[in-house]
Amino acid sequence: IFHSPDKDGDKKALKDYAQAMFSGENIPWKEEGEIPEYSEKLAQIWADLCPTNLDFMKSLDDQFIGGSQPGFNKASFGNFPGAKDCKYNAYRASYSKRMKNFNQVSYKAPKLETSSGEAFWLCLAEGVKKQGEKIQVVWETPAFKLYKGSTGDIVGVAAKTKGGKIVNVRAKKAVVLCTGGYEYNKAMREAFLEGPGVDGWAFYGTTSNTGDGIIMGTEVGAGLQKAGKAAARIIVPT
Repeated sequence: IFHSPDKDGDKKALKDYAQAMFSGENIPWKEEGEIPEYSEKLAQIWADLCPTNLDFMKSLDDQFIGGSQPGFNKASFGNFPGAKDCKYNAYRASYSKRMKNFNQVSYKAPKLETSSGEAFWLCLAEGVKKQGEKIQVVWETPAFKLYKGSTGDIVGVAAKTKGGKIVNVRAKKAVVLCTGGYEYNKAMREAFLEGPGVDGWAFYGTTSNTGDGIIMGTEVGAGLQKAGKAAARIIVPT
């Protein structure tokens, strides 16, 4: 599922709804906001760009389908500011006009028979492929260390191949960490959730979410301001 509110929705309402989801400063009954330093700017960027997500995905691959489904075509939190007028919408990624149900596997299926996460991934991969040599993809080579320059800027990374070879990559413009999940790092879970009971959680995420990006960031001096909460559904392990 990916978010893409309708373009003709009220932009101010969408910004208000996003800020309520991200942090909650604008929810009257909430005693404390989560990220007051930048939640409004973050919500504004979301309101400006999120309605273009469906068009962006289709621009990567014209065979891609954003499937609308009952339950996803409205704001999940109806009592939040902006919920009624923002025309919130989320779509299910698909290449098949007849989408599979959520229990049917798409992994390794022909592209035009995929739905959900597999279809979403294949569309992004198609976009990368169209860039040709502009984007070099190195598989199974996770970064483990950030390099600092003389002025403190991050100038590159060290990564390790599956065979154990160290690969050093110099950054041309920036390094983006996309490894922030920590659900399967027990020490982090206990620290961030502030107490026992962490084994009672189940997670949608990959078991590779072991906090690598957080560790790399703190090793070069980054501070963890707060493990922020968000408006989200509770996941029950059964």
